Amino acid sequence: VWRIGSNALTLTAVVEDAHSDSISSLCVDGKSGVIVSACAAGFIVVWQVAGDTLVRLAETENAHSGFIALEYNAAARMVISAGADASVKAWKFTGMELALIATLDDWHTAGIHYLSVDAATGLVLTADVSGTLCSSFFKDGAFTKVAMVKSAHRGRIYALKYDASAGLAVT
Repeated sequence: VWRIGSNALTLTAVVEDAHSDSISSLCVDGKSGVIVSACAAGFIVVWQVAGDTLVRLAETENAHSGFIALEYNAAARMVISAGADASVKAWKFTGMELALIATLDDWHTAGIHYLSVDAATGLVLTADVSGTLCSSFFKDGAFTKVAMVKSAHRGRIYALKYDASAGLAVT
């Protein structure tokens, strides 16, 4: 964890070997001090920043097989994840547990590498390695499929950003 000053970056907390593989995604909520991390081996870990220490609050094993993309909604204490297994999952963070509450696993046919979630509306956008772009909604504990564009690109989608104020997704 780094603190950013007016002209300096100061290392304040380190966890050696926090994951068994390289970290593929991070989410940070500075107000609550919660960090959610995921690694290529399929683990998701929830951390609490406590001064100069990171405290492991919860983790899942084998959340996905392979790369994981994450979004964290601090107000709802929800994590949305997507992975190389082509699934999208919703997790509720309660106390010391990350509980799986919903899975969407029959939408993409290739590994998902990018995920964007609009917390206000529940819109979930996902992009995969075959160039497919999908949209769904997560509301009331379940995913609802909305739209799919196969071959949105001629191959892997390398980036995905969503601007809710304009209603624009950029890949």
